Amino acid sequence: MEKRLSDIVQGRYAAPDTSLWSGRIDTEANGETWYWHQRVKPLDVLAGLPNGKNIVLLGCCIDEGVIRNQGRAGAAQGPDAIRKILAPLPHHLGKEYFLWDGGNILQPDRDLEKSHEVIQQIVTELLNHKCFPVILGGGHDIAYPHYQGIKTATGASSRIGIINLDAHLDLRHHPIRNSGTPFYQIARNHPGEFHYLCLGIQRFSNTPFHFQRAKELGVRILMAEDFQLIYWENIERVLREFMDSVDVVYLTIDMDGFASSVAPGVSAPSPCGFTPEVVLPALKKIASSGKLMSMDVVEYNPEFDIDHRTARLAARVIAHTIASKD
Repeated sequence: MEKRLSDIVQGRYAAPDTSLWSGRIDTEANGETWYWHQRVKPLDVLAGLPNGKNIVLLGCCIDEGVIRNQGRAGAAQGPDAIRKILAPLPHHLGKEYFLWDGGNILQPDRDLEKSHEVIQQIVTELLNHKCFPVILGGGHDIAYPHYQGIKTATGASSRIGIINLDAHLDLRHHPIRNSGTPFYQIARNHPGEFHYLCLGIQRFSNTPFHFQRAKELGVRILMAEDFQLIYWENIERVLREFMDSVDVVYLTIDMDGFASSVAPGVSAPSPCGFTPEVVLPALKKIASSGKLMSMDVVEYNPEFDIDHRTARLAARVIAHTIASKD
């Protein structure tokens, strides 16, 4: 891995910062490590990867794609802010799991494509070592190299189902990749292999043209008004049918899909987004399916957060999904 990555990293990777992982020590634990900061170990992914039931956090400190898409800069600071909130949380994981902080992929210049190449390579290596990657964004543009990494690891014949919790379809066609283009890039580069389910899409966050494109590409959509707990029976059916139709699942969660009342710190806030009440059971359904292979949480922007509200929600989303894994 070192040899393959050394040619492309060029200052785009930073080893984990252990100072981010701190919190209380439970005096009643009898030596057990019940909190994330106690379980998470540093992992320099350039120095080699472990095998086994490993969950690896990898930060993507990149918001060039958001800037290109005329969004609010600041998501590059998201990964470390989420780590600080995760640190004192109880982990609820069995002893067979190992938690690792794999450090950050950086954006030292405007060359987004070069950083995407690093993401793809590292995701592939993590999956080849049977690790479960949890990618912390960063802009949603990282979905394209994340998917490419999964595709490389699983092989050309694998049917990868993308489940996107988001207000936006992100199916823009633009000559320069950005945070609005990742899923169109995937569809264009893998014709006939595009399996895409969107949950929580908002009518006034997408143009009629993009809805038409989604229809042409066979995208399955649950609109925000239908992605509510009162419609859980239908949501569960849609998830089951979609996951039954694919081999593995790539889960991507855009924090701007949540209502701005619970997630104000995002690149593109939305007053009419979804809520944790429906998201958490949906994540449990996905995670317990036995098909979830990798996930990311994107578009958290600490510069616009209030009382760490969005960071706390992102941390809970990650912790809940991991604790629900098969």
